Amino acid sequence: MKTIVFAGISVAVFGAILNLYTGFCEIDSDKLLTPLFKVVLPSSIPLNLSVMKVNIGLSFNGIVIGEMIGSKSGLGYLIMYSSQIFQLTTMIMSIVLLCVIAILLYGIISLVQKYYLKKYT
Repeated sequence: MKTIVFAGISVAVFGAILNLYTGFCEIDSDKLLTPLFKVVLPSSIPLNLSVMKVNIGLSFNGIVIGEMIGSKSGLGYLIMYSSQIFQLTTMIMSIVLLCVIAILLYGIISLVQKYYLKKYT
């Protein structure tokens, strides 16, 4: 379990940190004089949501890789096992299921982003 969590986090965190750092550096210098929680963080919410949309796919890749390396269950293990015993339908359905989960989470974050943009712009 630790391998899976570490693989998922390690793939997504570094890209997120770099993107968020770049976004914070692009904030207007006049806004930096105002309180952090009233101006800087609310103005960076669209950036945070777009970074989350990108990192969903990356974290799923990391989780699947972690399951392939050090697990006896999960979709990553099922993909590896079914490919070794030539059950292509099971392997393809596992991959399709991962894609559907990623699309659903991407859609949820897109809805949150649309709600935020509609409410606060």
